[in-house]
Amino acid sequence: MHQSVQSLPDGDILIHAGDLTQSGTPEELNDALKWLNSHPHTYKIFIAGNHDKTLADPSIVEKIRETYPSLIYLHDSEATVSIRTRTMNIYGSPYTPRYGSGSFQYPRVHPSQATSSSLWSKIPLQTDILITHGPPSYYLDIKGSGCPALLQALWRIQEGIKELARHAIRKPSRKQAKPCLIQYKR
Repeated sequence: MHQSVQSLPDGDILIHAGDLTQSGTPEELNDALKWLNSHPHTYKIFIAGNHDKTLADPSIVEKIRETYPSLIYLHDSEATVSIRTRTMNIYGSPYTPRYGSGSFQYPRVHPSQATSSSLWSKIPLQTDILITHGPPSYYLDIKGSGCPALLQALWRIQEGIKELARHAIRKPSRKQAKPCLIQYKR
């Protein structure tokens, strides 16, 4: 699947926001991780998506960490990376509101109960880059599939966040979102 992707631009950080696989098989996952690992980026960070059911098994995740030590897998966790003189805190979560079938899904939260959702309360205030598989409400929210609780979390951490990376089924138009590739001043 990933072999059909055009060549990626050079960079310091490569982020994959889930759905490394189509069917979730261990073979597909291994092929995708080999592809991800083959890139020259200093940091290669990924989260699972609803198709990546193999990553729901902690023993497989541990084996992946041993096999691919240069890859950073985030599952409701954070990593701190340093590039030249900058340090950035990156938080990633595979979870998304239920939308069809698959792994890493949770029941939809009604907007009136968004502030009481504990899933997104784990995001540290000092997060610079947030990686999620599903969108917050109203941000590239295809067919109303976004999460109001994630939107509330973004309001809570808005002072620190520099970029939101998320999985997209369709390419957003330029009017919908700023480009996700950021070149920092050297």
